[in-house]
Parts: sequence; C-alpha cells; structure tokens
Amino acid sequence: MNKLQNLISELEKHHKKKLDLSLGRTFNLLKKLGNPQDKLNNIITIVGTNAKASMSYSLKAILNQAGLKCNMYTSPHLQSYTERFVFNDAEIDEENLFKLLEDTEKVLGDDNATVFEILTCAFLKYAESFKNNVNIIEAGLFHQFDSTNVFKKNLMTLIGVIHNDHFQWLENKSIDGVIHEKTCKLLNSNIFVNKQVNDEIGKKVEESLNQNTSNKYFFGKNFNISRSDNSFIQYQDDIGELILPEPNILGDHQLYNISTSIAASRKIFNVKDQDIKSGIQNISLRGRLQEIKSGKLKKIAGNNRLVVDGGHNISSSYVIANWIKNQNQKVNLVVAMMKDKEHQKFMKSFEGLVNSVTLIDIPNQDGGISKNEFKEKISNLNFKLKISDSIDGAIHLNSKDSNTITLVTGSTGFIGKNFLSRFEGKLDDLILVKNTSTLPKFINSFYSIEDLKSKLSKIDEKISIYHFATLYSLDESDSEKITESNIEFGKKLFKIIPKNNIEKVIYTNSMFCFDNDKKNSTYVKSKIEFSKFLNDNIDNQKIFEVFLSNTYGHNDIRNKAIPNIFYAVNNGLSNPIKNKSTYIDISYVGDVVKYLSKEKYEKNIFKLVSNYKYSLDSIYLYLNKYRTNTLNNSEDFVDKRLIRFSDELPATPLDFDESSFEDKLIECYEKYVQIN
Repeated sequence: MNKLQNLISELEKHHKKKLDLSLGRTFNLLKKLGNPQDKLNNIITIVGTNAKASMSYSLKAILNQAGLKCNMYTSPHLQSYTERFVFNDAEIDEENLFKLLEDTEKVLGDDNATVFEILTCAFLKYAESFKNNVNIIEAGLFHQFDSTNVFKKNLMTLIGVIHNDHFQWLENKSIDGVIHEKTCKLLNSNIFVNKQVNDEIGKKVEESLNQNTSNKYFFGKNFNISRSDNSFIQYQDDIGELILPEPNILGDHQLYNISTSIAASRKIFNVKDQDIKSGIQNISLRGRLQEIKSGKLKKIAGNNRLVVDGGHNISSSYVIANWIKNQNQKVNLVVAMMKDKEHQKFMKSFEGLVNSVTLIDIPNQDGGISKNEFKEKISNLNFKLKISDSIDGAIHLNSKDSNTITLVTGSTGFIGKNFLSRFEGKLDDLILVKNTSTLPKFINSFYSIEDLKSKLSKIDEKISIYHFATLYSLDESDSEKITESNIEFGKKLFKIIPKNNIEKVIYTNSMFCFDNDKKNSTYVKSKIEFSKFLNDNIDNQKIFEVFLSNTYGHNDIRNKAIPNIFYAVNNGLSNPIKNKSTYIDISYVGDVVKYLSKEKYEKNIFKLVSNYKYSLDSIYLYLNKYRTNTLNNSEDFVDKRLIRFSDELPATPLDFDESSFEDKLIECYEKYVQIN
C-alpha cells in the first residue's frame, strides 16, 4: 500500500458510522478552507445515475478542442484517486494529491467528515489556482445533500440517465425519490437533460424541473441524435444539423451522452462545428465499454478482444446488453459485484446473449459478494457458469475460446483496484529446459526438445519465444560447452517450431559483440553466429534482438564483476578486479526484465543500457564501507559517468524505479550475504 492509500485510510477515521445526509460537514470544512467554492467561475454540475462520466469527459474533450482549459472532479476511480482530480487539463500526480489531502486534513482537525466530502473540498481549494478555468464537477450520491452542491451560482447542469439506485439512503424508496434527490436543488441557470431509460421517467424528470426557472433543453425536444441506415451519425438542434464522425467510445448509447455535451457546448460556449467533430474523436474515458488494446491482461486474452465496463446497476446492464446484441462474436462475461446490488436483475439482462459467465471475488473488499454466493443467487438463470480465483485466471480461462470477446463488468471499485493494477501475469505452459532441477516450484509444465516437438504438432496457437538459454564464459577452455549451448541447442529448438506458429522471437545478445578486446572470443563468436542463423531462417520482422550490457541482481553466480565483488567484500578480501579503474555499463536485472516484458518494441534490434557507467573500484569501496558500518550516506556514493552512446546501434535507456543504484546494490548484496 503506497502513502496516498495510507492517507486515504487515515481520512476514513473522520467518517463516523452514523453520519446523516447533510451539507453541514462540507460547509464547515469549506469555511475553514476560506470558502473556495465562492471564488470559482464557470461551474458545470453533472448529476444523474448513469452517463455522468461520459458526459463529463465528452464535454471536456469538446471544450479542450475549442481552446478552453478545464478542471474536472469525478468519481469513482479505476486505478488511483488521482483520476478524480483534473486541473488545467492534467490529472494531478500522487505526490501533489498527497500533499493536498494532507493539508486539508490538518485544516479539518478533529471534525467529522466523509472521505468524499474531504476529497470534494480539497478539489475546490486547489481549483482556486485555476479559478477562471471551466470547472466540470460530477455529483457523487444523488445531489441535494451531495458535497458538490455548495455553489451559489453555476453556468449549467447536465442531467444524465436517472434510474433506481441507492434506495437504502432514501425515505421514498422509488424512482420518484431518486429523481427528487437529483433534481430538486439544481441552481437556476441552464439545464440539459439526457435521454432517459423510458418516456415515463423522462416525463417525471421534466415535471420535477417545472418549478426551476432555468433555460431547459431536453433530448428529443430541443436536441437529438441518430444513426442512419448507412451509419452516418446525425445531430440536430435549433442551431442546425451536424454530421458527426465516429466517437472514440464504444456503444450507441454513448451517442445520447455525447449529444447532451454537444448541445451544452453549442448553446453556452458557441463551440464551432469542427471543434465538436474533432473533440468527440479525442474522448478518453476509462472503464465505460473500454477496449483494452495493450498490457498484460490483453496478452492473456491473446487475439480475443478485451472490453471492460464498470457498470453495476440495472440501467447499465441494459446498456451493456444492447452493445452485446450488436456484436458478431461470442461474448464471455467476467463479473464481480458488491453485496448491495440487484444481482438477479443485473444478470438477467444477459440471458441468451452471452456464451458464458465467469464469477470472481472482489479482492480486498469487504463489501463484495463472494463468487460462490453470487453463483447461488443467479443459479436459476440460464447461464454456462464458471468460477475463477482471479481476473487474470478468468481471462486466461476464456482466452482458450478462439475469436471471442472477453467482457469484464461489475463494480468500478473492482476495476479500479484490481483489474489494471494488481495483475502480475502467468507463464504459458511451454517451458523448454534441459535441466529441470533448477526450475522454480510454480512451474509445473516443462519440455525437453523431444517432448516439445510432439507438443507443438498438436497446437495451432501463435508462440512468442524468449530465447535466454545461452552460456556466458570468456574462458576458452569452455569453448565446446559454449558452442553446444549458444549455437547447437538454439538451432535444434527453432528447427522443430513451425515457422507459421511463431509470433515473435526475443533474443538477448551481448554488448561484448562491439568490444574489440572480446570480439575474437568463442562466446562473442557464438552470439554472432546464432544471430545470423535466426535472421536466415525466420522472418526478420518477427525477431527482436536485444543487446545487453553487464547485468546484476539477486542470485547471480556467474563469474562476473559484481558477484566477484560481493564475494570479496563478504569475505573481507581485497578488490578482485584487476583493472580497478574500469567503468562499466551495468543494469539491474529487474529493470531489464521489466523492459523485455513489454508487449511491443519500437525497433527490431537495439541495445538496452543504463544511463551511466559505474566505477568498479567505487562499488567495492562503497560496499566495504557498508559492511563495516562506516558508510556516510551524505558523502559516500558510487562514482559514475554519463554514457556516451555510439551510433552503431539504437540505444534504449532503461526506465528505472525510484530506487537508486546504491539502494539496489545494497539490497542485492544483503541477499547475497543471507544465501552465503
């Protein structure tokens, strides 16, 4: 758990269990903050049960295209709380959000408030710095007593789709009660109303707004959108007609949401037609029928499409079901939900539409329904039901069906906390080894050359090959072993793999190939020869040849500089490096592996480098001081020099994590000491 999440957990302590629906706590905190809500201009409030995020992001995209700067406050999030805070068109970073929330909590003191109230007030305070921007502010729960309902005036309100939800908070537990809570306290300004689920609800919304003196614009009366038989998208209002390009979000229901934003941008901001057309093609909306096109989960899904939606109420199930109806592929549904949702009604929307339903738990969430309880609740519905322990397992399970879509739906909390960020990946079942004794315990499928040949004859899947199986040695007495490992073994392997099955080959070569002092060694010659073999026998566009410099990390037993220094330091020996003044390009293996795990590379041949060359002598001295407890952290460091890149080969600097070279070096050394 990072420090931002820790702080959010601390903020939750201000939320007493019996808090009522009111604005008193919000106004109390805002007063302590200097009433920032009264200092903002161009306020746009977004209310409704569904479509709030779609309207917010589509409106922002249009206004940005027209040259207007926006602040935006939305909820919930998918991965990080930072997603909720947009200032001057940019999402806040974790460090700045941490400081903002920390400062807000200090001002709050010992007073009570919900986390949402604290977040809202923090947003309004920070928005002061950009107070002349357009402020798009999405309501959380209902609107009447929502902490976003604190303004004396606003520019306009957009009303999304209103449906049954959150009845537990209402005295009038009906759609009438929901409509009242969302519309009764809207400010008198300009109100744009989205298309509703049915005419009855649309009429009730209109009646609820009768006493409001705002300029009111209703979908179907004042603006409209439709898709023609030849797939043209036609928008119409009293300003005129627009023929629109395909927007950058899936689902025809999104056309209604976009039309509401278009109506608002035309009426209030007088946005030009071309800016509207360009804007809707630049909408960036997470978790709303969002197609995932890269990353680890997509890698598991393989050639199948992977679509995620955070919908969790009846209205959203209709939307998702309607989208499924328009697909020409089988759909496998992966679902996790909270306990307080209408599980039966939600899932019934998908009866007869989906190929299968896989149920999973929401990890680390007390309010989630267990997969087994979920299964019992929907056992009377006609589904091919599956159970999985994780999202990655569920996608892997469904990826075996060719030409299918894997659709992930459920709570946005689930998606945010567990879908895109927690997945660590799984190994495929094709692990080729000559010696199984050193395999990690979790590997349960492995093959010799002979067994693999039989296995490959029975599958049609595309294969990605990471070829790391080479022997490093500059000792010429090992030449026979080097040749067998680095050349002959690789040739045998690639001769048994059907060329048509190969999707890509990642081959790790050595930077020693460019070292004049080592170019005549058997090791370097073996690397060059096998590289030529690959390029002569496999489509060059499928080969990704990665040249590595010196690497170091845990459990390194090679006869190389860093392990030798570890040994010397641990045993109180002098520096074993003959040329102590040598500087070498050295990379942490974790950084290397992180890069090699990428789904796509920009080039077919490149070198991976750190940004520096490090002094071997200073590495020894630094570790020796650490071992003898004489290290001065403020003065001692490993001597390094910037690398001067040659033009021989494209250089790709590695992306490092926050740990310094010294920190990683000590961590690896400590692991070495523990083992030895």
